[in-house]
Amino acid sequence: MLLGDEQAQLRTSRNFPARNGDPLAEWIESHGEPFEADRNQDLNRFADTPPVFLLTKGWVLRSRAVNSDRESTVATYIPGDTMNLDCVIEPDCWDALEPLTAVTGYRASCDRLKSAIADQPELAFATMRRFIADSDWLREALGAIGQLSAKDRLLFFVAQTRRRMIAYGSLDRDKRRFELPLTQTQLAKTIGTSFVHANRVVKEHHSAGIMTLRRGIAYIPDLAAFERQVEEISNTAEEGNRREKRRYS
Repeated sequence: MLLGDEQAQLRTSRNFPARNGDPLAEWIESHGEPFEADRNQDLNRFADTPPVFLLTKGWVLRSRAVNSDRESTVATYIPGDTMNLDCVIEPDCWDALEPLTAVTGYRASCDRLKSAIADQPELAFATMRRFIADSDWLREALGAIGQLSAKDRLLFFVAQTRRRMIAYGSLDRDKRRFELPLTQTQLAKTIGTSFVHANRVVKEHHSAGIMTLRRGIAYIPDLAAFERQVEEISNTAEEGNRREKRRYS
């Protein structure tokens, strides 16, 4: 059970400065402008062209229109992530970027970034490295949706998010509690299932003692057991992806 002051500390520990030594993050911070937004405001809505964002505080949900009345979640961004980096290669990337919490960060012109990349090899390398890393975790997440049950997809999503937080330095590896501020509806969209089914698998993980998701906080009682189970389902997803590749090769 979280004590009131402990929960408050978790909710106010979202500040994350640009990573030292990351040319892309440093470029966006030095050549862009600060921004802040409240929950549920589409960050791309009023832009003439999609800017590049560096998120330093808060969480953002990226979604894409599937048809006229339905959207699909593409990614969940955390402090330290860059957003809209696709615009360097695909100028017409107009996915919705909806803050899940109050957010702050920096935004810079995508056209200006492309011009800078042409003259600065180090910045070009850093941008491509970040783009590849982002593509890898997005592909990993989409592969999990295609190969795993909703119960395993939820576990995979939480594990992947936790790994990214550790990599960015915003979470210690041995911490069992961390922020995950998605509503049940947003969680259902993220793992590609219905609200009712998402609610069911959250309860199943809680009953099994694997993890608890409550009021925007994730709690993992036994990290070793959690990581073993994540490794098993990751192997399952990878094997399924290999079968799909052989099937169409």
